[in-house]
Amino acid sequence: MTEPPGGWSGATPVGPQEGGWPQQPPAPPGGWPQQQPPAPPGGWPQQPPEQAGWPQQPPAPPGGWPRQPAEQVVWGAPSSAPGVGSWESLGAAGDSAHRPRGRGRGKLFATIAVVAALAAGGTATYLALSGQNSQGAASAIGAVQSIVDSLNKSDLIGALDDLPPGERDALSAPLQQQLSQLKRLGVLKPKADPSNFDAVTFQLRNLTFGRTVNVNDHVQLVQLTGGTLDVSADASKIPFTSQFVQAAFPHGLPASSHGTRHLDIGQRVRASGRPVQLAAQRVGGRWYPSLFYTVAAAAARDSGRTLAAADYIPAVGASSPQNAVSQEIRALLAGDYPAAIKLLSPDELAVLHDYGGLIAQRPGRGGPSPVSLQDLQLTTTAISGGAVRVGLRSATVVFGSGSGTHQLVISAAGGCYELTVDAMHRRMCTPELVSALTAQLDKLGPGASVTPEQRQALTDLVGGLANVGVVTTQSGGTWYVNPVRSYLELSTSVLSALKGSDLLVLVRYFSGAGR
Repeated sequence: MTEPPGGWSGATPVGPQEGGWPQQPPAPPGGWPQQQPPAPPGGWPQQPPEQAGWPQQPPAPPGGWPRQPAEQVVWGAPSSAPGVGSWESLGAAGDSAHRPRGRGRGKLFATIAVVAALAAGGTATYLALSGQNSQGAASAIGAVQSIVDSLNKSDLIGALDDLPPGERDALSAPLQQQLSQLKRLGVLKPKADPSNFDAVTFQLRNLTFGRTVNVNDHVQLVQLTGGTLDVSADASKIPFTSQFVQAAFPHGLPASSHGTRHLDIGQRVRASGRPVQLAAQRVGGRWYPSLFYTVAAAAARDSGRTLAAADYIPAVGASSPQNAVSQEIRALLAGDYPAAIKLLSPDELAVLHDYGGLIAQRPGRGGPSPVSLQDLQLTTTAISGGAVRVGLRSATVVFGSGSGTHQLVISAAGGCYELTVDAMHRRMCTPELVSALTAQLDKLGPGASVTPEQRQALTDLVGGLANVGVVTTQSGGTWYVNPVRSYLELSTSVLSALKGSDLLVLVRYFSGAGR
């Protein structure tokens, strides 16, 4: 169990940036490969949502942070990468003597790399981590500067390595696995090197910072008051195989597959009346820019509510992976959000524990579900990094009320699913599920009939759904649910079931090249 944060500062924090970053280059017709059905199966979970403000990541806590006047500091002219290089002394920027809290979450500015790159047409699986993990910075501003340096060098690997340990751990294993799967399935070239990613480039120039604002003893908000951001994307530089390009873009890459965007940060700040706010988290005495804390602070500000020490919900794990998932499901069905937050990994999502009270009390939050869980039997599979994926064996639920009460029993085994609703029973295995799917596809119109090759690919795809589950990890000797990693593992689980040219066949079909 992690202890609650200490030393909440009396300073009033200010939320993150207004208006979000500019719209990225338009995606090619049909969307970037990761956006096309079914490429890859289950979608590309690692792709963050579109811009227009930072994406809605973990449940967004409410509360609003009134603006504090910025004390503007202009950092020295760059001498290495264009626009940024050797900066003047950064200083300690509030590296207090408080004991570090929680394990790091998302990295904020690093996410400009990830979010902007992906929204601009990159592919998140291409951003597997290098393993040369950042050791953090001496100050919050230094943490932001480290991301700026990486972005200006087009070093997306370095940007991801700047992530706090908790988020880095949540991302690294599934992204590396997906990279391997995409090479195996003929999407990326065998020699594709994520350390040399020039399909999306960034230039952040002449950045100016205001003073940092304490949120608590381990999170600070860095005020960004001026500078410019230029993003350039060119899909032709992504190391896709020629077979994949022909399947996804049978008529060639369109003109919209490359483009540039420019943002004058100072102009945006003047228009909004508030500086951009980037969160940094302290872990083990070092500072890391944090995406999740930035999103949480922005949501709190927008809802007009203030974070307090009493909002902290401690992490309380379970005795086993199965118990962690079972208790999480029951808490959510009961509408007991504090109990649900307690079971979330403090390593992956410390932000939800810090902002837990605001999340649980969010206006419009529904009460208990009309569905009650009578019985739940789960399976476990060991995966990389000491994690365990928990899957469904069987469940019995009751829904409705009075004379309209019904009981549903569902079980899964060997690629087959059995459903019993009251007295009605049905068993469906992979062949039946594929037949039902192809019957719907056949109705789409002339030329949409599924070929034997496509049917086999769909069979492998549907079979992979049996591998889907919830990822759990240990922290402090007890087990917790990892929502972020669970989400990223979805496509990995399904991709691993595809064979040979399955993915290319499906991409070709849904892009229209196979019709």
